[in-house]
Amino acid sequence: MKLDEYYVSLSNHSFYPPQTKSFTFSLKASPSASFCYHHLNLRSKEFYAIGIGVGNNLKFNLRKHVNSTWRNSYFSKEANNTILDGLSFRNFTIKWSNGIIHLVQDCNLNFEWTDNNPIQIKGIGIRTNSHGIWRFYSPALFSRTIIAKTSSGSRVAAISPGNHATTESSSSHAATISTEIHATTELSDSGDLSTLSGKLITNSILSMPIRHLKSVGLLKCWLCIITEELQKMF
Repeated sequence: MKLDEYYVSLSNHSFYPPQTKSFTFSLKASPSASFCYHHLNLRSKEFYAIGIGVGNNLKFNLRKHVNSTWRNSYFSKEANNTILDGLSFRNFTIKWSNGIIHLVQDCNLNFEWTDNNPIQIKGIGIRTNSHGIWRFYSPALFSRTIIAKTSSGSRVAAISPGNHATTESSSSHAATISTEIHATTELSDSGDLSTLSGKLITNSILSMPIRHLKSVGLLKCWLCIITEELQKMF
């Protein structure tokens, strides 16, 4: 399984939840979405996959993948209400420490799982199975929100943090935009890539497509990174 073809890495966009061992996010999507907690990068063969809104949108699911094999699969109990909604945001918090992964969805569902031989988590990827929007909130000094929108589209495009960029691809090739560039790229069927560069912007919106697992087609995931400086606390 090539994770980098299906997931977008949060750390590639200056969002580092593994350093804090927890983060909060909101998600508007239906019926399901997933996280990949990986050991090395999105090419790692050791990772956890956490499903949100599985089992008729009433459960969480956690699976462990080691040496090209799925070792464990655990489901939460059923929630009192549907977990995800395509019309409104639902709030979640994920924490992990010493092999314990804890996932909470508002007051609706509380799921905790312990791995006696845990994978060291160094990065996180995200994916949705349908149209949806993610919002991640950084606990760092700078307020950062990552917003991901999904629609039909193409493979992942690699874009460095600190950009304002939009990529469109009608072929299977990924476009790449270098850091500190305000750029718009379009990739045609012939593979030609055009770039419009400009000055660096401090408050940035980043857009990129992401491939999706379902055989009926691909998803385009538009990532928007909005950064805003906060005043230092006394």
